[in-house]
Amino acid sequence: MWAAIIGLLGLLTLMVVNLVAVLQKPSDEEQIRIALEEMRQASLEGRTGGVLQYISDSIELPSLSPEQELYASSAKSQIARFLRQAKIMRLEFKDVSIRVEGSTAFVECAIEADLSYPALGELSPRFPRVVMEFRREEGKRLLVIPDPVWRVVRFQPIQLSDIRGLPWIGG
Repeated sequence: MWAAIIGLLGLLTLMVVNLVAVLQKPSDEEQIRIALEEMRQASLEGRTGGVLQYISDSIELPSLSPEQELYASSAKSQIARFLRQAKIMRLEFKDVSIRVEGSTAFVECAIEADLSYPALGELSPRFPRVVMEFRREEGKRLLVIPDPVWRVVRFQPIQLSDIRGLPWIGG
């Protein structure tokens, strides 16, 4: 009997701690800045899961040709495959601007990286202007406590002709 009471008190304490953690989350903009930094760190450390936790299952990447779309796997699995094979030495988000509109947020920034990829060798891509769209998606803590999470749903370089460091785009 005492074991059941102690177990219930422990479970109740765990739920209260998690509920308080959800209620004391930082502002939406700060949560997005934290997500960007955690994705950056995970990329540098080779932790694919640390990036994918912030990528929506419904992410959209720049359009593929109709022929490529026929044979392409999901965008999220393409990102996972790239992250597993790439060695990212440097990744910087510069001039980050965040605009939150309800459950959608737009991050505009420049991205610079140094990486190596088996099929392409060493690359230093520079994206002078990128827009990432984040959406607040419902998550759960302890299977019952609602815990909204900001996830990337769209990644769009604005000016492909300005991308530097990618051999097939003019770099």
